[in-house]
Amino acid sequence: MCCTDSLESAGGVSIDHDKVQPFAQPEPVTVSEKAAIKFKPSLLITAGCHSYPAVNAAGETSGGLKGTGKADGDCAGSPLGSQVYGRAAWYKDLWTIMVRGIGEWQDLIMWEQLTDEARTGLTDADFAPPFIDEAFMPNLESARPFF
Repeated sequence: MCCTDSLESAGGVSIDHDKVQPFAQPEPVTVSEKAAIKFKPSLLITAGCHSYPAVNAAGETSGGLKGTGKADGDCAGSPLGSQVYGRAAWYKDLWTIMVRGIGEWQDLIMWEQLTDEARTGLTDADFAPPFIDEAFMPNLESARPFF
């Protein structure tokens, strides 16, 4: 019985979008993390919803916004804060960094800094993040003509 509970919480569990506790941005250690923090994006949201975190440390993923109401309605950002997700790898002799997230300055969490449960939760989620194992390299390939 205990194993079933832990498997459920490790992937496939969805919670309300405004209940996902974001990761605090850890101190960058690796070269990738330091570069990602130095160049992390900050985008101005002029219309529509602000971003919300997608996964917590337990691997529970956001159920997403409901898609009803006004585009600038009750979606001004999570009361718990948000985050940007990133992943880096060598690709065709270039060091590449993919960053996913929008809006203001937010904590940047690199793929390797996520808990195992969070990576599993994102991998098992039905919204297909671009940086999960099965999608990351194909997405770098499709980033051409930059490579």
